[in-house]
Formats: sequence, structure tokens, C-alpha cells
Amino acid sequence: MVVLVSGARSAQALGPLTLLQDINTGQSIVGIALDGNGNIRTSHNIEGTIKTHTPAGVQIGNFVFSTTPFESPDGLAVDAAGNSVVVDGNAFTIKTFTAGGALVSQFSDFTTNIWDVVVLPGGDYLVSGNNFIRRYTPGGTKIADIGSGFFSSGLTWGLDLDSFGNIYAVQPIAPSSIEKFDSSGTHLASIPVADYSKDVAVDNAGNMYVTHPGIDRVNIYGPTGTLLDAIPVYINPRGIEVDSSGKIYVVGTGGNIFIYEPSSPPPPPDADGDGVSDDQDAFPHSNTGPTVVVGVCDTGVTNQGLPNGATFNDLIGAIVAKHHGDFVSAVAKLTNDWMKAGLISGSQKGRITSCAAHGATAAPALAQRTATAAAPS
Repeated sequence: MVVLVSGARSAQALGPLTLLQDINTGQSIVGIALDGNGNIRTSHNIEGTIKTHTPAGVQIGNFVFSTTPFESPDGLAVDAAGNSVVVDGNAFTIKTFTAGGALVSQFSDFTTNIWDVVVLPGGDYLVSGNNFIRRYTPGGTKIADIGSGFFSSGLTWGLDLDSFGNIYAVQPIAPSSIEKFDSSGTHLASIPVADYSKDVAVDNAGNMYVTHPGIDRVNIYGPTGTLLDAIPVYINPRGIEVDSSGKIYVVGTGGNIFIYEPSSPPPPPDADGDGVSDDQDAFPHSNTGPTVVVGVCDTGVTNQGLPNGATFNDLIGAIVAKHHGDFVSAVAKLTNDWMKAGLISGSQKGRITSCAAHGATAAPALAQRTATAAAPS
């Protein structure tokens, strides 16, 4: 594990929650999504419509999803073009509409109910159904199955992504859990939650907001499943979203959109978890190996993290040298600065420069570099 000079971020307490808005739409709501303008889109399963409201509660859109009996909208997402991507659970179909309600496309590759959809950063869809998550192109070509065998209840309901691209899926029936997968579909964790859960949203700190319709409550769990808080919600909370500022949006069969704001919003994204937000981090995807490695030579010296988000390995890996002598000189300068700052001892400096001098002509690209990083002054 990397030793950080300034400690890594831990789960942040949200503090008291303030109800900012209670928007009454007049109809039962099952799904919710936020568009790129901060407006709120909701799916209404009884009247079969998709509505759009501003955060202030003004309705600015309303279109009929389907007039066919037994077809009704459920989960809802918004793509990069501003289209509404909607689950028609009873008809086993994914339908995509413009913001104004014109049908763009639809596909059905399902033989049983489907429940939720999220749009991935590249534009593909993740769809949850009875005991499965599947990835599709927007045109309906199946790319992959995810999570087979991890949903013992036979159901998979709400879906969300965190800022790292990890996938969170609700297993609703007792014993309920949130199943977590990485972006490639590898299972990472099974996190127990209160029973009869419906939907999940994940904030920048990795906290999970889970709706529990049977007990009229939203539970807030830390990244490892610790219960942080609970919000009583009347009635039957179903869909939930959290925006980048930490505001919480909850909808349910009572027809209301509740917007809450925590007194301490979650911190901004920090992809490598080093306590430096991505927009301030010289290396947002740091090499966090436990020791300093130069080429293939492991020095055994602890790979420390620096206040600007860089690690020792990041800085060595970012050296651009015309020849081996230049590389050794650059490593010597870095280690001199680290020793002067009290970060390493003389013997540790010697081990790093020895590895640089023997065999390594250049350090490999150990991190994604997005800014010029310098040794601490």
C-alpha cells in the first residue's frame, strides 16, 4: 500500500439532510434520471408517461410513453445526446426517445421482465432483468452478460455506476444486497443491505443510497456497507439519483419528487483514492505499487504519495531522457529533493539511484500523466 504524505480520504459523514423541494407530479413514479441541464425526468407507470421538471418544480415536458395496455415505463436513463432511454418492463423492450418524445429506436432481446437501464460513458446500455445484467449497444446488439450466478433471489433491479465506472446492482429479495462489479464485469463485493430494496445511487465518495419501498425509507450506506443514515420517505420510494453536488432525488408511488441536500456534500471524484481530487491531481491514476520500482529493479523503498497527487513511481516514470546518463541524473535530482525534504534516508536514496544506474535505460510509463509534476519543495 502507498504511504501518503497527506492522508487518503475516508468516507465522509453527510451531516443533517435538508428537504429542498417536494414536487408533486400527481402520478405514481417508478424511475428517475437527471439530464445534462440538471432537469429531472421521471417515468410514470400508471399513466404511461415520461415527464420533465426543473429543480424548482416547473414541469417543462410530458410525453406519452405508450397507449398499449400492459406496456408501462420503469427504469429510466438519459444518454449524452439528451435522449430518454426507458425500460418497458412488461413488453421486454428498451425504447429510446428524444427529449420531446419522438421514438428514436427500440429493441427487445429479452424473454422475461427487465427493470432498469444505465448508459455507460461510451454510450452502451446496461440492462437489469430477472437474474441478469447485460450490456448492449444502443442498437440492441448484446455485448456481454455480467453477474451471472450472483443474484440468488432470481431478480436484479436498480443499477448505478460510481465515478470509477464500477457497477452496482440491487438484489432485492431477502437477503438483499448490493452486488458490485468492476467495469469489465468482474465481481468485487457483495454488500448486505436492508431487505426488499429497489434502486441504488452512488455518490462521489462511494456512499450508496438505497430505496426500501416496503419500509418507506432510503438507507444511506458507506462504501463497505456501514449504515450512515436513513431518510423516511412517504410513500413507497422507488427510484433514486444523486448529483455531483451531493443532492439526493427520490421518487415513489405517491407521485412526489423529494430533493434533499446534505450539510456536508460528498467530495469530488478521486479515481486513485489518494486524497487529491482528480481536477487537482497531477496523476489521477497513480502507480500505487508498494515499493519504488525502476525499470525491473525493485528498490524495496516505500512508494510514497506526495501532496500534489504524485507518487515516487509516477515521478520516476514521467522522466523523459535522451540517454541513460540523463535518466540517472534526473533520478538523482529527484532523490536528492526527497532526501532534503526528509522523505527518504541516504541509504534509500542510494538504493533508488543504484537501480537507475544499473540496467534501466528509462523508467516505464507507470501512470497517466495529466499535468507537470514536480518534487516537493
